[in-house]
Amino acid sequence: MRFQHGISIFILIVISLPAIAQSRRNQEATLSVTVIDPSGAAIQKAEVKITGVKKPSGTNSRGQATFKGIVPGVIQIEVTAAGFEPGSAGPLTLSSGENSIEVRLEIAAVQEEIVVGQDKREANTDPRGNAFTNILTAEQIAQLPDDPDEFEDAIRQMAGPGATFRVNGFRGGKLPPKNQIREIRFRTNAFAAESHESSFMSVDILTKPGIEAWHGSLNLGFRDESLNARNAFASYRAPEQHRRFSFDLGGPIWKNRTSLFMSSDGQNSYEAKTIVAALPEGTFLDQVRQPWRTLNTAARLEHLLTPSHTARVEFQRNSARRNNLGVGNFDLPERGYTTDSEESILRFADSGAFGKKLFNEFRFQSRWQQLSLDSLSNAPTIQVLNAFNRGGAQIDSTRRTHELEFADNLDFAVGKHTMRTGLQLEFSRYESDELRNLNGTFIFSSLEDFNASRPINYSRRSGVGPVKLDQTQFGWYWQDDWRAKKSLTLSYGLRHEIQSNLGDKNNFAPRFGFAWSPIKSGNTTIRGGAGLFYDWFGAETIEQALRVNGLQQKDLVILNPGYPDPFSGGMSRTLPPSLIRIDDGLKMPVVYQTSIGLQQQMPKGIRLMTQYSYRRGTHQLRGRNINAPVPGAGRPDPLTGNITQVESSANSFGHNLMVNLNWMQMGRFMIGANYVCLKRPMRPTAR
Repeated sequence: MRFQHGISIFILIVISLPAIAQSRRNQEATLSVTVIDPSGAAIQKAEVKITGVKKPSGTNSRGQATFKGIVPGVIQIEVTAAGFEPGSAGPLTLSSGENSIEVRLEIAAVQEEIVVGQDKREANTDPRGNAFTNILTAEQIAQLPDDPDEFEDAIRQMAGPGATFRVNGFRGGKLPPKNQIREIRFRTNAFAAESHESSFMSVDILTKPGIEAWHGSLNLGFRDESLNARNAFASYRAPEQHRRFSFDLGGPIWKNRTSLFMSSDGQNSYEAKTIVAALPEGTFLDQVRQPWRTLNTAARLEHLLTPSHTARVEFQRNSARRNNLGVGNFDLPERGYTTDSEESILRFADSGAFGKKLFNEFRFQSRWQQLSLDSLSNAPTIQVLNAFNRGGAQIDSTRRTHELEFADNLDFAVGKHTMRTGLQLEFSRYESDELRNLNGTFIFSSLEDFNASRPINYSRRSGVGPVKLDQTQFGWYWQDDWRAKKSLTLSYGLRHEIQSNLGDKNNFAPRFGFAWSPIKSGNTTIRGGAGLFYDWFGAETIEQALRVNGLQQKDLVILNPGYPDPFSGGMSRTLPPSLIRIDDGLKMPVVYQTSIGLQQQMPKGIRLMTQYSYRRGTHQLRGRNINAPVPGAGRPDPLTGNITQVESSANSFGHNLMVNLNWMQMGRFMIGANYVCLKRPMRPTAR
């Protein structure tokens, strides 16, 4: 049984230093309103009205409307645009100085009468609106760390464990530079049929749309070991340096139509590992540097086909190299090995309205990955327990992956029903080579036995060859959000998924959710739901089954061997081959999930959210040795070693309690805290 508790606190502050002499102008407010469509693209020529401001304003090519000289206080925003439902935001408290807000418009429904504005209870029960979402604006994002890795860590801490991340709808790859991000949306609509993952939190990162002028930035960073403490086993403080850079540039190629964004970031750093070993000639103390280098580049081209239709093409190239891994503690410098990783991503997305009734989003992604491991030495390995390890790491492996993804989502509305349907197709090809321990490993029980040339064991592996695998995954869904009452929305849908390499095809996943705002003020909202979620069967497990099939891989073991010639003493034998098998009746793992939660809007922009959820997993994967020795009878198959059968024969259940408190003030600052308590045991099913 496992308990996990997590508390995360994040504070984003934008500080405006008041001038010594306050003028009347300093007491006025400026408001920037950004209007977007369901995909996050900017909507041009939308009309924005603000209470107390006589003249409305239209949005520009970036979907922004700016109002200056507003008297600070409580305001209401109303937005209309051709082909979209009217939208609203408020009541909002406007502070003096710069303010910003975003309004998202849904595709227009088929109706005879249009009513401008939205009741607060309607807004709080709209599963596609901002009530289910915490939003970080560009101003708040600017306060996060500049270092790309630290920036990503900060976002993941805000989202909590198990969150799924998407950039403009795509998964994988590196996050864009923070000054190219328009907003980050933390969504809690867990039971949407469009979601494959059973995560309660999804993070959508949206980049900025086309811009009207060229702009860029350059950042450099440096950090060393000056503030570090010395390792207790080392004679001096370990050297360490972190050098990083980031660069980005963006601007219009065709003003108000086509824009280009380019970015690059990288690191050239090292840290040190301490070695404390007992060699025959005496104690060995050393500190070995472990350098690493990363380089990430990206280019994105965006084109506005119409004011409500955007096409986007993006290419990413990410690479990393780490040296001297596997060194430290008892492992001497010669035990090091190097990893090289490369990733290339090509993306295309098209989203926009078709007529006045349909909104479509299409995505395509092609992703290439390669990971290589190479030893500094392939010399025989010598392990002396509790003393030292020397010789080569004897690792030589390469894994290449090519993934294709197609996805399409269609939104339409009929009366009080807002519907979405879509499909997702993924094709993957994997090729891998893995060579380990080809020249053998000697194990000595002590330094005295090493000095006397008395190893206790010698092992060597041979016969491992390349493995190739193809896998296809397909899913489709339909979902309806029905406005049953002004204060009640019911959401229901169905998702179906199938996967190659599995005979299990009947994977239908119904989903249901509701949002109810029982009080007329709209400050209290109760949300809940239930649904089924299926997990993809990982290709890595199938790769292992193909590799460890009893034919390719053989292990030689000699007990009490000679040294340095293992065959000059002891008794050698080739171990019976071990196998990894996939159960013929394997099913796709499934999770049954339900939750109930309360959201309370409190004074001064404070919002409290609590949620309890229960998860029960069936057909969970586990490995079981079906050739384990039987007392008094030996193995069922004496010619074979362990036979690990991968089967869907485990169950799990879990309880989750989440409490979230945040305070947000019109882009000035946001203070938030999350508390999560998990209890998730797993147990096998009796067979």
